[in-house]
Amino acid sequence: MLWWSWSSSYLRAHGPTTSPGWSPLFPTFALISHYVVGTQRTTAELRHTILFGILSLVPYLAYLASLYYLAGRWTLRASLLGAVLCWAIAATALIVVWERTGG
Repeated sequence: MLWWSWSSSYLRAHGPTTSPGWSPLFPTFALISHYVVGTQRTTAELRHTILFGILSLVPYLAYLASLYYLAGRWTLRASLLGAVLCWAIAATALIVVWERTGG
């Protein structure tokens, strides 16, 4: 209830422009997948999944940082495309490194 009160106050003060940034704050899909892995696999496999989840934040950071940089410099469509390209490069690099190091 306290969180809801705070978030309502925050939205009134800052407007709805910040609310899309809240979407990754609650790990809905991660919660579901961790539950499934945790109930069907070993603890070591769950920890392995968690570690990859932590590392997967790097491509997301690349996306957000590049979009932040490109917004206002390029058109919105070009900025989004450039940011997705940065994400794809970072995600590919993560997967290649993950596979080569044995994950």
